[in-house]
Amino acid sequence: MSSHLIEDALIVHETYHDKGEQKGKRKAILVEAMDFEENEWIPYSAVHDDSEVHQVGDCGDLLIKEYWAEKKGWI
Repeated sequence: MSSHLIEDALIVHETYHDKGEQKGKRKAILVEAMDFEENEWIPYSAVHDDSEVHQVGDCGDLLIKEYWAEKKGWI
């Protein structure tokens, strides 16, 4: 699966599903990075499995699935 790299990303917040079968699973992460003018919400499903960062407080290289990066116009 192709991915897009966001360097030096910091996850500053995360949300969770609160209903149904997905209850308790991560829904989205709020990311701070030099690549963004403002913090960006990214669906957790768009985070690549090989990403260094996954949860609040993690800082490093964030890999985003290519389809999401294309949708956002980052590539």
